[in-house]
Amino acid sequence: MSAPTELDDETRARLRWEAERLAAEQGISLQEARRIVWADYLDELAATPPPAAIPDSMPAPPQPVVATSAHPVREFWDARNEIAFTPEWVAANKARLAQVKRLIGSGSK
Repeated sequence: MSAPTELDDETRARLRWEAERLAAEQGISLQEARRIVWADYLDELAATPPPAAIPDSMPAPPQPVVATSAHPVREFWDARNEIAFTPEWVAANKARLAQVKRLIGSGSK
C-alpha cells in the first residue's frame, strides 16, 4: 500500500505524540523517533485489509431482529425537564425527611 498523501489532524497529532514519547523514553533524537513512528504507521496501514467493495447487484443484508425488552429504555436525566423548587415542594420534602429520620432513629435504639 502506498503512503497516504495527506493525514487528518487527529492522526498527525497522534503520530507526533508517539514520536515525542518514544524520544523521551528511549533517549533518542526526535528525528529518529519520527522515522520509527512513521515506519510503524506504514506497517499498520499495510497490515490493515482494505474495505471490501460491495457490488450494486448484491441485495442489502437483512436487518437484525431487535428483541423488545420488558424494561423500556429511559431517556437520560435532564435538569431542564425537572419541576422548579417551590416552597410547598421543599416543605413536603422536609416533612418526609423528618419522618425518615424518626423511623431510622427509633429502629437503631
